[in-house]
Amino acid sequence: MLTPREMPGTPAEGAGPGFREPVTAMPAAAMPAAAMPVTAMPAAAGSTAPERHPLSMIVWCVGVLFSCTAGQFRTALPARTALRTSCAELLDGMLGR
Repeated sequence: MLTPREMPGTPAEGAGPGFREPVTAMPAAAMPAAAMPVTAMPAAAGSTAPERHPLSMIVWCVGVLFSCTAGQFRTALPARTALRTSCAELLDGMLGR
């Protein structure tokens, strides 16, 4: 059996030894502010952990999408007000309100 790297015509072919290596982030202190738009907005809003909170928002969005396509809400979508309340609760927790 061939691995994806060994299969001809795949994007991994010839991609080099770092193709499947984990991506490591530069420490936030070493990045210029303009290079961190994902963390700049939560920081400006008063986030207590602007490096971590964008991922929490993305995970919340993915969870809602999954829940509405294959989970408990696949037959009856949540109301817009329920989604707004849930998002507001998440943001309130992040911003220490």
